[in-house]
Amino acid sequence: MKTLPIKAIFIFPLACLISNTLLVLSLTDLFTESFFQKKYFIVYLIMIISVFPTVKICVEYYRSKE
Repeated sequence: MKTLPIKAIFIFPLACLISNTLLVLSLTDLFTESFFQKKYFIVYLIMIISVFPTVKICVEYYRSKE
């Protein structure tokens, strides 16, 4: 099995972090209202779903390095 280059392992989590941050900023006025409201449940779901593939990629990378 071919492993990903180390640069890709830094890019995937960074892209996930940036996209989730932009998602929060686009849907809320983060500086005046709280993000932790029930109406943002779908946003929480999207963020959690986007984190799973990123974690899986990182875990698979570290397993292949062993």
